[in-house]
Amino acid sequence: MGYQELIESLRQKAQSRIEELQRQAEKEVRDYEERALSEFEAFREGYLNSVKREVESEVSSMLLEARKEAGIIKTLAMQRLSERLYRIAVEALSTLRGKGYEEVFRRLVDELPSLRWSLIKVALPDRGLAEEYFPGAEIEIDQEISGGFIAETEGIIINNTFEKRLERLWPELLPEILREIRVD
Repeated sequence: MGYQELIESLRQKAQSRIEELQRQAEKEVRDYEERALSEFEAFREGYLNSVKREVESEVSSMLLEARKEAGIIKTLAMQRLSERLYRIAVEALSTLRGKGYEEVFRRLVDELPSLRWSLIKVALPDRGLAEEYFPGAEIEIDQEISGGFIAETEGIIINNTFEKRLERLWPELLPEILREIRVD
């Protein structure tokens, strides 16, 4: 083997070794890029999941707070509606004084225990009925009474007015009225 051949053989071996090293280097670069990309994707996915959980938590908190506020607003609105409906009902009590009112008044008197009543409070139009059913009692006119009466004697007070009956029945009447006008 001559000098030229030896140099050519060494050059080819060197070229082969360079190509082999270049392939190895390229493979290592690809492997490194794949690992880096995989790690980046894992980091990105973890970060996105973390941000997603934070956002979901914040949204849940906001929704819970909004529901609480909506509940408070609804409760206040229902309370105002109830108060308004109650005022309307009180204003409508005077319409119960129509035909048959004397019988209603008598039934209210019949509900009382048999005592000697010393003071009877009534609406002005009921003065005559009060004098008839409670002879000897002091009759006092009360403009706040639309029908019925308040009877008093020896520390006993019985409020048998339309207003008091409405007040007692209101917790039962209100849900029926709300259903009737379709309020949830």
